[in-house]
Amino acid sequence: IKSSNELKNADFSDRTAYWSWTGRVSATEKGRITVTDGCLYQGLWLQPGTYRVTFTGKGNAVPAVTKAGNNNQINNSDGVFLADSEGTYIIGINTTGSTDITGICLEKANH
Repeated sequence: IKSSNELKNADFSDRTAYWSWTGRVSATEKGRITVTDGCLYQGLWLQPGTYRVTFTGKGNAVPAVTKAGNNNQINNSDGVFLADSEGTYIIGINTTGSTDITGICLEKANH
């Protein structure tokens, strides 16, 4: 099933709407999500190409991207990854400790 190719509620104005997670998540105010020792993510249908995941916030977090059905992380430490074929990709961030996230962005890289 093809889904969206854009992150929904990427600024968390609707708190956790459209987002899935592991670990503990708190959304006590609009525009900020606190993730503790977990992953916050969405599944997106992407066309082949090079993309970059970035985020804003405070704490210890790193971008995390996998292709659906495969648990191997495919992004580098800067959040850049190659979607080698059309399909569903899991786009998000992994956190260590308590991390406040105020936004997540996915953009196609200009390579």
